[in-house]
Amino acid sequence: MEVQKKPIIGELRKLNVGGVATFPIEQRSSVIASISKLKKELMRQHWDAVRTDRLSEYKVDVTRIH
Repeated sequence: MEVQKKPIIGELRKLNVGGVATFPIEQRSSVIASISKLKKELMRQHWDAVRTDRLSEYKVDVTRIH
């Protein structure tokens, strides 16, 4: 089964507060790094998000919280 990878930074930048982006579990470490990067870059805008791993479904959800 081929995994459809998504552009992480672009997807996360587009999120509105309360929005959710879903990525394949294979991109988990990149998602973690991207969240950290955006928190620092967008600190003045108070950008923040939480990550939820759905291991049984092989997915990672990122929810923007601020």
